[in-house]
Amino acid sequence: MTVNTLTIELTCNGKTLKMGPGQDIDITAVSGLEASEVEISTSDNALVDGASVDGKKIKPRPIHIEASFRSSKNNPENRAKVIKFFNPKYTGKALITNMGVSRNIEYELEGWTFAASKNMDSKLKILVDLICPDPYMLNVDNFGKNMANITPLFSFPWISLRKRMETGKLDYKPEARGLLLGGNTAGYRTLKKEVVLSNDGDVPTGVQIQFIATRGTVVNPKITNTGTGQFMRVSVTMQTGDVLLIDTNDRHQVITLNGVNYYQRIDRRSEPFKLEVGDNYLEYDADGNYTNLDVNLFYTPKYLGVVSVFNTLIWDRRYYASGLFELHTPAEFFTLMNTGRYLYRNDRDELGVIREVNFARDAKGTRTAYCKGYFSEELLNGRVLNTQISLTGTPEVIGRKMVDRYVINPTDAGRKISQVKLGELKGIGASVTVTATGDNLGDKLYEIEKTQELSHRLRYDYLNNDLIFEVWKGKDRTDDQTENSWAIFSDSFYNVKNAVYDRDESEYKNFAYVAGEGEGSARVIVEVDLRSSADEERRELYVDARDLQSTYQDDAGDEHTYTADQYKALLRQRGLEKLAEYQKIETVNGDVDPNANLTYGVDFDLGDLCTYRYADVGIETTKRITEIQEVYEGSKQTLSVVFGNDQMTSITKIIQREVF
Repeated sequence: MTVNTLTIELTCNGKTLKMGPGQDIDITAVSGLEASEVEISTSDNALVDGASVDGKKIKPRPIHIEASFRSSKNNPENRAKVIKFFNPKYTGKALITNMGVSRNIEYELEGWTFAASKNMDSKLKILVDLICPDPYMLNVDNFGKNMANITPLFSFPWISLRKRMETGKLDYKPEARGLLLGGNTAGYRTLKKEVVLSNDGDVPTGVQIQFIATRGTVVNPKITNTGTGQFMRVSVTMQTGDVLLIDTNDRHQVITLNGVNYYQRIDRRSEPFKLEVGDNYLEYDADGNYTNLDVNLFYTPKYLGVVSVFNTLIWDRRYYASGLFELHTPAEFFTLMNTGRYLYRNDRDELGVIREVNFARDAKGTRTAYCKGYFSEELLNGRVLNTQISLTGTPEVIGRKMVDRYVINPTDAGRKISQVKLGELKGIGASVTVTATGDNLGDKLYEIEKTQELSHRLRYDYLNNDLIFEVWKGKDRTDDQTENSWAIFSDSFYNVKNAVYDRDESEYKNFAYVAGEGEGSARVIVEVDLRSSADEERRELYVDARDLQSTYQDDAGDEHTYTADQYKALLRQRGLEKLAEYQKIETVNGDVDPNANLTYGVDFDLGDLCTYRYADVGIETTKRITEIQEVYEGSKQTLSVVFGNDQMTSITKIIQREVF
């Protein structure tokens, strides 16, 4: 899937100014890309109510851009660069790309300025007003077709492959090499004089017709739109090598022979025509020797606005739980969402699993469609621990064994998820002993990992269609280490737009009595103390772990007995898992400025341990990023970050929006 981002590239007098993701200048607001105003001319009726429509005209398109440099480090150079670029004496061209779809449009500079700032060292902000006399967005590709083409039958070199993969893709591995022959091409001449040109734009567009006398003289060439009967005929005898160009585009209508104006030689019955929206059938001919012609047609579709692929995307990444997504699209994508199962972003290695699809049409006829779901890690919750497991090792080793047992190589072949593979063993975490039964696999993995601030993911390998299971840990980006770059979020650094700080200790526990097997005074009880010192207030929790026994059976049915120390370690692990459910809730929720001094995905990411300072109220805390919510709506991107553990799912928001 293509990400909903906007880039604008302005070109004028040989200079270029780029704005958008990955550039020095970020777009903060833009208008005028969706549509232009329509001017309707009417005249009053003398004897009946209302008026008659005399004509309709698309008015020139105004475009307003607000942008900001990402850094203030080079303010003098950036100021000079912008001043030099915006020159009202020259016509410019804007290349606008939104979600992988590109359009261009010519513009005149109506005005521009730097936004007022109280601090000379703050980032430069630009306000630009453009006016586009031709309001239509143009396709960046100029489509062309030779009506009198050579049709290829077969060609060399060619490769015959002996093997196909199960996916249906050709396998180009060395063992599947075929026969390589020398080069040649064979074909035949197309005698049919008609061609179909498809205009997928929003309005009719002009066409360039290039007649080339390739094989001898040609008398009075002609091109006809067979659908409307309109034609263009030029009274001229072309010699071998002559090129006759007919252009029917507004503001560019010309007829030239070898670059010389020949408009006066046009047949008086000729009518310059345009390509209507949809399929257009054109036919060429000549009064003499039409077979000597090559006829090339060129056209550029025009659009009323930049085409959007989706309206809204919410991509909610989580460290201690499966992520969530929500995609709102135009209604025509409903069938695709309803028949599809997965949602993939080409800039992420996360895979969404569609769980809910909706289509609605209201009383006004407005149609909407959306889909929701979880990230692929939720697939692991489709498997339960139907037998008791007793495993010792790091959370990474235990997780790999559990995924292998219940997903990759289960005894019941019906439980296998063929796309899941084990990734690289990273050797992280400390050894623990775990006994469990009846839990959902994914939830149990998060429960074990959380005690050591670890997580797991199913990384999607698009090329091989595999889900790679990995246990991982975010980076330490605090200012008391030197291995990684620091990530300090602070109102002083202007990289936090807003913040909500919350600390709740009402359910906090730091000391557990874990009771295992036995009765009365013979019952085995282990104390788990998480206090930093004996002076810290003690908040106790009782954990009934009677289900954990010192004897257990392995997969072969053989019985084993833990030593006393091993059994106590097993009870301690249960205590840690339960205490993790009663942590202090200390979180900072805030919208982070992705264009400030820290770059998302480079300087900070999900799972990273970061420093958060809010000088205004004297808050400083070191917390792990446990959730990041990306919201894309049109050209706007919002990045919301949760620092710390929040059992109330504080990042979840009810977003009311109208989907078009």
